[in-house]
Amino acid sequence: MPDQVSVTGFDNIEDTFLSEPRLTTVNVEKELMGKREVQVLFNHMNRPEFPKETIYMSALIVHRESIDPPPESR
Repeated sequence: MPDQVSVTGFDNIEDTFLSEPRLTTVNVEKELMGKREVQVLFNHMNRPEFPKETIYMSALIVHRESIDPPPESR
C-alpha cells in the first residue's frame, strides 16, 4: 500500500497493530488533553468573558509501514 498511497492514523490505539501494513499514527497524551479541555470548558462556563486561548500540546509521530515518501522523491 505505501507505494501507492500513505495512510496515517491518530491516537496510537492498540488496533493500529491489527492492520497490514502496520499503521503509522500520531501519539498524543490523551489524558492530559482531556484535562486541559475540561479546564477550558469550565473557565468559559463560569466566566463567559474569559479570553479564548490556544493550547499547544506535544505529539509524537509513530512511524510504521503505512507511509512512504512520494514517488518523485524516491
